[in-house]
Amino acid sequence: MKNNKNKGISLIETVVTTAIFVVASIIIGSLFVSNSQLYRVQTTVTDIKIYKTNFSKNFKNIGESASEIVSSWTINGLPYTTSSSTIVFKSPSLDVDNNIISNTYDYVVFYKNGDSVFIDTEADALSKRISIKKLLAKEVEGLRFVYNNSDPTQASTATAIINFQNSDANRSPLTEIVQLKNKIN
Repeated sequence: MKNNKNKGISLIETVVTTAIFVVASIIIGSLFVSNSQLYRVQTTVTDIKIYKTNFSKNFKNIGESASEIVSSWTINGLPYTTSSSTIVFKSPSLDVDNNIISNTYDYVVFYKNGDSVFIDTEADALSKRISIKKLLAKEVEGLRFVYNNSDPTQASTATAIINFQNSDANRSPLTEIVQLKNKIN
């Protein structure tokens, strides 16, 4: 009787095990890379939807309550001029009960700086609004205001066209058009 007790593994077993490990690693690695790309795209799309909603809500709320579009205004030492890239609203101040305070106004500016859109507010001391500059949207490729009059201060409507950058080079930028339905003035 022969005593064939094998101790260890053969070269073929080692090669097969290594090959299985390599194939499994490649599959797992490619799944990780594709899921990471999908996550990044979905996060960008979600962020842009939030930015669009934030910009639209603020632009409509301020624009529809504004008494006029003014040619220029200075807030905290920064001069703003209404143009195709900036809009300056004059809006009646509101008390804590949302009643208009007569002969008292707040000034609100929407503008683009770099790839971000901001709102800068100068509120009257009696107003419930607060004086603040805040970020409304990022990843903005373009912001343009269109007025129904060649003189924006005489315009009764204003339309904001905002283009968001698209991280996918094969697709065009995402565009949001916000038109004020209520007349200004």
